[in-house]
Amino acid sequence: VWWWIIDERRRCSTNGAVHSPDSFTVAKFVQPKRWDIIAFKSLRDPSVNIVMRLVGMPGETIQIDNGQLFIDGELATLPSELADLKYEPIPDFDREWWGSKEKPAVLGDKEYFVLGDFSPASLDSRYPTLDDNISRFAVPAENIIGVVINIYWPFERWRAFR
Repeated sequence: VWWWIIDERRRCSTNGAVHSPDSFTVAKFVQPKRWDIIAFKSLRDPSVNIVMRLVGMPGETIQIDNGQLFIDGELATLPSELADLKYEPIPDFDREWWGSKEKPAVLGDKEYFVLGDFSPASLDSRYPTLDDNISRFAVPAENIIGVVINIYWPFERWRAFR
C-alpha cells in the first residue's frame, strides 16, 4: 500500500533555503485531488519517478498569466501555504510553454497538469517541448503512482500533507 521515494537531488524551499534530500511516503491507493503533491512516472523516461504539485484536473483548461494560475478562466485560490507562490516561466526559455495566455493547456478526460513549487526552476507540465518526441503537456492518469502523504526524513523536516 505504501511506497517510499528518496529524492537524490538537493532542493530549495519556497523561502529560498537549500535542504538535503527528502524521503517521502506515497500512498498508491489514494485518489489525487487538486493541490496534492503526487508521484508519477516521467513522460520522457518511465523509469524515472517525479514528485510535483497537482493543479489541473481532467477536463479543465489551465492558463498562467502574470504569475497567477487560472482554471477554466477563473483565478485559482491557492492554499494558504502557497499563497505567495507565483508561477513564473524559466528565464530565457526560448520556446512557447503550455498553460500560457497564448497557449492554454486543455486537459483530456484522464490527464493532469502539474507544476513545481520552485517555479522558475521546475521542468513541469509547461515544458514538454524540451523533448521533441513528446507533444503533450499533461500527465496521463496511468503514469500517476500515488499521493505524497508525508516527508519522514530528515526528521527536522517531517510533516504530513494528508
